[in-house]
Amino acid sequence: MQLPCVLPRVILLLGLLLTSALSADPVQTVEIRAASDNTLCLFGQRGKPLEVTNRHVSRFRVVPGITDEKLVSLELVGSKGCFVRHKDWLIHAHDQPKQSPGFNADATFRMIGDPDKGVRFEPSNIRGAFIAVRRDGAVILEKDAAPEKSTFILKKTQ
Repeated sequence: MQLPCVLPRVILLLGLLLTSALSADPVQTVEIRAASDNTLCLFGQRGKPLEVTNRHVSRFRVVPGITDEKLVSLELVGSKGCFVRHKDWLIHAHDQPKQSPGFNADATFRMIGDPDKGVRFEPSNIRGAFIAVRRDGAVILEKDAAPEKSTFILKKTQ
């Protein structure tokens, strides 16, 4: 009596499990909070400038940068293809056009620092400028922004 050979099936199954584990999505979903006051969160709506508020919170996916995978882009959760980008020194949540190198550069950032202790976001195309919070709650791009206005804590979410 011969038993069916299950070894090839086991090897195939292990290979599939290993492949799916290695290709697991490295993307993190976070709330972005002001390091100076963690009750203040970035809030974004598709097509509008971001604001900082203690009444609403948005979640963002930290994904590999659109123009450089070593950098990051921030996609608004619940709005697929809607990315944080700078335009006219304001920070917006805009849909990514099909072919727009300018948009892609405006939506790619160097994340400088430790996500648990505080990070700053410097656009890939403007050195020395950082996403910062203005006193009126506007989220802006500011050249040589003071760290207390431009440092954020990334709170991981589900």
